[in-house]
Amino acid sequence: MARLPSNLLRIGGCFAYAVAALIILYLDKADSVGVGLGVSMMAMIVLFLVVAVTVGCSWPALFLGALPSLPRPSPLQSAAAPCETALSLVGTTAIGFNLFLSGSMARHKTLAECRRGIAFSTLSALIVSVLIMIVAAGVFEEQGGTAGARFNIIDLAASINGYFGAAGTTVFALGFVSAALSSMLTVIIGAALAAEGLLLRPLKDVEDILEEPRLSPRSFWSIAFSMVAIAVLAICINLPRPSVILVAQLFNGILLPFFCVSLLLCLTDEKFMGAAPQSIFANVCLYVSVTVTFVLAWRVVVQKSAVLLSLVTGAQLENSAGPVLLVATGLALVRLLDEVQRATAPASALTKELKQEAEHGASTKSLMSFVVHVALLSGRQMSLTVLTDTVVQDLKQRVQQELHVSIASLVGPAGDLLQNQLTLSEAGVADGETLHAICCPAMIASSRRSSAFALIRRDGSVVTWGGSSTLRCSTLQQSKEVIQIRANMAAFAALQSDGSVACWGSKTSGGDSATVQHQLRNVREVRATGLAFAALLADGRVVTWGDPAHGGDSCKVQDQLVGVRAICGSSSAFAALRCDGHVVTWGNPRQGGDSQKVQEELRDVVRIKSTFGAFAALRRDGSVVAWGSFRHGGSVPCSPSRLALRDVRHLRGSDFAFAALRKDGRVVAWGCSKHGGDAHPVQDQLTSVRQLRSSLGAFAALRADGRVVTWGNAHHGGDSCAVREQLQEVRLIRPSGFAFAALRADGRVVTWGNRSHGGDSRAVQPQLTGVVAIRGSSSASGS
Repeated sequence: MARLPSNLLRIGGCFAYAVAALIILYLDKADSVGVGLGVSMMAMIVLFLVVAVTVGCSWPALFLGALPSLPRPSPLQSAAAPCETALSLVGTTAIGFNLFLSGSMARHKTLAECRRGIAFSTLSALIVSVLIMIVAAGVFEEQGGTAGARFNIIDLAASINGYFGAAGTTVFALGFVSAALSSMLTVIIGAALAAEGLLLRPLKDVEDILEEPRLSPRSFWSIAFSMVAIAVLAICINLPRPSVILVAQLFNGILLPFFCVSLLLCLTDEKFMGAAPQSIFANVCLYVSVTVTFVLAWRVVVQKSAVLLSLVTGAQLENSAGPVLLVATGLALVRLLDEVQRATAPASALTKELKQEAEHGASTKSLMSFVVHVALLSGRQMSLTVLTDTVVQDLKQRVQQELHVSIASLVGPAGDLLQNQLTLSEAGVADGETLHAICCPAMIASSRRSSAFALIRRDGSVVTWGGSSTLRCSTLQQSKEVIQIRANMAAFAALQSDGSVACWGSKTSGGDSATVQHQLRNVREVRATGLAFAALLADGRVVTWGDPAHGGDSCKVQDQLVGVRAICGSSSAFAALRCDGHVVTWGNPRQGGDSQKVQEELRDVVRIKSTFGAFAALRRDGSVVAWGSFRHGGSVPCSPSRLALRDVRHLRGSDFAFAALRKDGRVVAWGCSKHGGDAHPVQDQLTSVRQLRSSLGAFAALRADGRVVTWGNAHHGGDSCAVREQLQEVRLIRPSGFAFAALRADGRVVTWGNRSHGGDSRAVQPQLTGVVAIRGSSSASGS
């Protein structure tokens, strides 16, 4: 059989690597394959560890080879020749592109999740590099250690073969193949990140959801085949193999520090990492690896450029130039890092720095004052004299006091929302400009299981009615305007404009927050269970109060409640969604307070919904994870006869079941079949759905054609047959505890469900014209 030409074998090898990498990326298996590659590389590390312990090492050669210096007498044959192999391995497989070993993080995981993996990989790369250098130095000494001796990877493999036989050579080869494949994977992903400008771009915050950059498949394919094309071109034109390797190592040494610095900036920048803290171990690993990388990269650049210069011109560089180049390179890197740090600093930090410089330069000058005009959409307006350092939030409070309305936000002359924490000068507001104020609408707050209401009026005051005597307050006596109210079965909690919380109602059920009042500062949101409250602070921490059996005590998980961005409550438990996509639960374990069994699946979560006794989490890939009481939907359906629970974009929960709206407009339901957990009777009608609503025991789906589909308990609004003909051109649906109300495009309202709880509106139907909004309580619906 004729032997294939070596060039053809090399070209085939290039294509094999590229195809393998693209198949892994196409099948979305970079993570699982990475585990296998990592195991193979770890086996190779063990081999080197054993040999490094048993072999006699030439420590002087090892030390000289690691020092940044120009090649000695001959550019091609150095006294530190063993370490040239080690440097090549470091530059092409270990530290460089493999800093992106979890490069699939841009497609699957958040940067916060990958920090430990990256830190571990860089530390492993450092360890294996040192082990390879020790083995190389030992083998070099065994071969005589002369300055003219040549040393390559075959000699390194032979040294291992002497200790472990053919098995050692096999493991050695598998380790290097794994390193090469992982390098190609990470090169493709890292290059795609850089090509699409995502390397140093902050994660986008869309609808308060931290989303990661997404890479197009075109980037992977074009970069992979470009790499193959370059390799094939180099093979076909018969470039000298040493020259190709030297050029590759030279460019790799130049790019290596920039990759390391970019990654380090990403992992230490709050814009990328969110509120998740950076561990000390991860920081130590990263800084050590970056330091080593700079030293090795400098040596690679200097030595390989000297070798190439010698090959081309025959010129020799004196070793005395080494210290000069080292000092010059150090000064340049210090300057570069300073510029990068300033360029990538958060906008707020740069603003503060500029402000301090401006104040220092004009310390003898007084602050300027100017006039701004604030106008409402109704036409009312006022003029105010303010200072340049007036904060936007303070200006809002002045406008609220003067106009007696609650202001949600201020809009600048260019149409952009002014951030509350900025000063007027920082926000770009100039003398004589007009700002537009957006008012907060009047809002009604109520709990499904409470008969009390609380109304937030336009001026920020609160009026309550209904319920027990502890809830029937004529007016909430507070001097600060209220922007949000939450209710449980026996208490109310009002979030005020200054970030504080006022409570009233049953003291044991959250109506008294005296024990945690000192912690209720800078509150961003309040959530409720049946008899407890949880407050989410601006810094991502959580404060709870009320009945401990209903989630009012979070002491056991308090250390995990950091970087929280959303809270959800069942009847007696809470679930907190953190910025890193993980979920923390507490409260009644039978009602969703214990998520240990599904904790491994609770990653990349973007939204959480609850029923009376269970939770369901929507993940970034459209899958759903459920836990809690089985009879309340705490188990995701897996029957092949059911519609697949995938590509979900919205979740809704009744008291006993969940319903998921998929991207294709189909609906999947699970939980108690009598209370909405079984949508099979109407499954063929559940198409092109654009809105889902739920009562305590039923669901209503609004389709794109304005028709409504209902299922579940008839006493809770699950049967709309009596009003089916009226349910046309519906614009929105609102539930109460036992009924539904649909607002049509012509301003008419259609109701169905339990007649005693708002399902029968015939007595007031003549008045239900020109309706613009409707709202429901536990027992009635109101417009």
